[in-house]
Amino acid sequence: MLVLEKLSIHSTVKSFRTTFVENRFMPPISILGIIVMRFALFCATDMPRPLSRGDSHLWEPLSQFFARSPVSAIASTCSVLLIALLLALISDRFNLLRTRSVLPFTTPLLLLSLHPSSLAMSGDYISIILILLALYPFLESYQNPDNRLSSFQASVLIALASLFQIRALVLIPLWWSGERLMRTLRFRAIVSSLFGVFLVYVTLFSVCCFLDDIPGFIQPFLHSFDLSLKPEIIPPSVLDAGGLLLTGLLFLSGSILSVRIYLRDRILALLTMRFTIILIITLLLLHILYRNETRFFLLLSLTLISFQNAYLYTKTTSKIHIYLAYGMVSLMLFFWLLHILPR
Repeated sequence: MLVLEKLSIHSTVKSFRTTFVENRFMPPISILGIIVMRFALFCATDMPRPLSRGDSHLWEPLSQFFARSPVSAIASTCSVLLIALLLALISDRFNLLRTRSVLPFTTPLLLLSLHPSSLAMSGDYISIILILLALYPFLESYQNPDNRLSSFQASVLIALASLFQIRALVLIPLWWSGERLMRTLRFRAIVSSLFGVFLVYVTLFSVCCFLDDIPGFIQPFLHSFDLSLKPEIIPPSVLDAGGLLLTGLLFLSGSILSVRIYLRDRILALLTMRFTIILIITLLLLHILYRNETRFFLLLSLTLISFQNAYLYTKTTSKIHIYLAYGMVSLMLFFWLLHILPR
């Protein structure tokens, strides 16, 4: 059956897999290309500085080290590379794609390097790295009747992520929904996860008491409620509107086209993709509410969308899907060029 399936694959799909999916030279080529793209953005646009909005406990004192634009751009580029590496390692560790593919590494590099705002280093990148690390104990809890340790480890990592972006705490109940999909959600697991969050914040509160800075402990929680009661659904610029439209198009196409693929896949991959879709939908809705306050939800949703599309275009055998992939990449590069070319 596998031989017949390989013989029936269209030449367009074979060429795509050989060039972009299985090519071992694609990661270094992608790294070089992304560095060039980000350098061009840095030279052609006014990079926003890494501002601290008071919505984190640890980024506030760290942001001063990234005040200079070149330092901020280099740090954000290293963060994007680490995010891509973590996605690739997660895919390999849990065999989610069941085939050799470099797309989990190359796809987030592209998606997280299209807009000038991606050049500014912020606590959002550190939070995303910690959240991706929290996926390790989450996926390891699959078919584990006693997942208290996994829930505790994941909640500690998410709580640490919230020290750099307080709104990351919203992921705790979303993690419970994921554990429910994995059929590992138990009352003891919920208690373990709450204890993990409690442990991190009790430690932080103790440090703030020692430093006599109780307002510094409370302030990020107050900022977490900063949202517009009438959120701006229409972005302030055409380019921002195009970016949001492109993000939605990538998500919808990835969700619709990959349904038939992951429904025939192994259970762990099926549940992971379902959990990913739940996260992306929630994060995009939260981005609409908080779009004037933080870009954390958008960056995290783009990270997950990149994995969703990497899964789709690694597993697909349809030449129409491959043509769509070429079209999407062309749109993304066009979106990047709009920021580079003089207006």
